Formats: sequence, C-alpha cells, structure tokens
Amino acid sequence: MPLTRNPKAADLSKRFREFRKRLGLSQSELAAQLGVEQTTVSNIEIGRSEFSFTVLYALSDLGCSPTWLFLGEGPMLLKPQKAHLEVRETPGSTEYIIRVATA
Repeated sequence: MPLTRNPKAADLSKRFREFRKRLGLSQSELAAQLGVEQTTVSNIEIGRSEFSFTVLYALSDLGCSPTWLFLGEGPMLLKPQKAHLEVRETPGSTEYIIRVATA
C-alpha cells in the first residue's frame, strides 16, 4: 500500500524531496550518501517506500532536522553536529533511538 494514502506520509515524502533539492543533489547522489539505491530515494519521494532507520540516521548526519522531516516544524537544517544512535534489543523487538543534541 503506498504511503501517500496517508496525508502525513505524503508530507514526509515531500519534505524528503525538498531536503534533497536543498542540498543540490540528484537522487543518485543522495542515494550514494545514504548508502541505498537510487530507486529507494525515488520510491521514498513518491510515497511508495517507507524510511528505514538507516536512511533516517544518515539524513540526520547530512544535517536534516528530524522534527522538520516528520512534523514540518522548525528549521530544515540542523546546526553542524552528529547524531547518536542507540539500539535496544529485547526478545521480539528492536528499538532504534536517534538522539540529536540541540544546544
């Protein structure tokens, strides 16, 4: 089921594309920086694929604000900083936490 059936997911796909264009990158160039195929970037932009945790983490490394990406609030670009990934595994589930310092 395409993500674009959910208006919030459609907005997320739009913001993903907007971020790529802000960086001045082609889909292929962004894919290389995210460590995915160009078709993955294309499918995210048209709402055919969901974001993987790997893509979200790489986007924050490129300076994309998770708050802006998910909610459309605040600035698109983070101040230069690194995100910290925390992985919590329990039987039956894996939780990924991306922490980005704001100060």
